[in-house]
Amino acid sequence: MLKQKNLGQYSIKIDSIAPIISPLNFTKSDTLLKKEILQWKIKDEKSNLSDYDLFIDSNWVLLQYESKGSFGFYVRPKSLIGKHYLKIVAKDNCKNEAIWEKEITFE
Repeated sequence: MLKQKNLGQYSIKIDSIAPIISPLNFTKSDTLLKKEILQWKIKDEKSNLSDYDLFIDSNWVLLQYESKGSFGFYVRPKSLIGKHYLKIVAKDNCKNEAIWEKEITFE
């Protein structure tokens, strides 16, 4: 029987950095969009995402997420036109939170 006297090296890591949210197919300065699909890069380097939500005018809508590319996308219905307030809230497994928000006018 082999007896182990040393447990080896171990470390404790702390994740205090919030996820990153940035638009992919439009710029932060765009205020007028004709796009049918909106895309954002949403990623967390340390503990991975635990939750991501998209709100349009304070109402939750489905934000689809592709983990292989670390991006979220929203397929805008043709009926969504005019000025709207968009907000994405992303959280990682350590409860760090990032918020992206913008007012956009859709044509």
